[in-house]
Amino acid sequence: MEEINVLALQLLLLHWFGKRRQYRRRKYWVHRIFKRRERFGEYHHLVDEILNDEEKCISYLRMRPPFHMLLDMVGPAIEKRTTNFRRPLSSRERLVITLRYPAAGENPPSLSFHFRAGVTTIREIVSETCKVLWRILQPQVMSKPDEFKWKQIASDFYRRFQFPLCLGAIDGKHIRIKKPNKSGSKYYNYKDYFSILLLAITDANGKFFF
Repeated sequence: MEEINVLALQLLLLHWFGKRRQYRRRKYWVHRIFKRRERFGEYHHLVDEILNDEEKCISYLRMRPPFHMLLDMVGPAIEKRTTNFRRPLSSRERLVITLRYPAAGENPPSLSFHFRAGVTTIREIVSETCKVLWRILQPQVMSKPDEFKWKQIASDFYRRFQFPLCLGAIDGKHIRIKKPNKSGSKYYNYKDYFSILLLAITDANGKFFF
């Protein structure tokens, strides 16, 4: 009797694990829509024209045509190797997707249809590329001010606005987020939604430096 109970339990566990594997199994390795990315995707039929037009480039990516300079800086760090299973998106396309994310204010599912890439792929691209952008650009464009820089900032504030001994203008912004698991009311703000607070400091010319 005990052996039968043990066997029944084993069968039940096997059935349960089988259902979990079945639930997690992908319906498609690559969806047929995404397989035609190079034929119909936004990157392959629109981006080249946009990058060659300064006005459209500013509208599309919120930056001027020195896109290629930025690509030269971060491209090697975001390039993925081609494997026998699939060909990855180029570093150029990965950078375009990442810049388009904040420029358009679109979410990953929307970008997924535009660029014909999976939602998970879009999320990974944006996350990985943003980390590389910060690692490479931060020391150049937002380096910690030295004594000379602090004095220059104070001088600029006094010259432009007659504010003596001012080392920066600080302000904050609530970035709306989904409530993190098990966070309670930690991220709930006075505006009645969940957010993280971004604090930034600019110099007298409105440029971020911290």
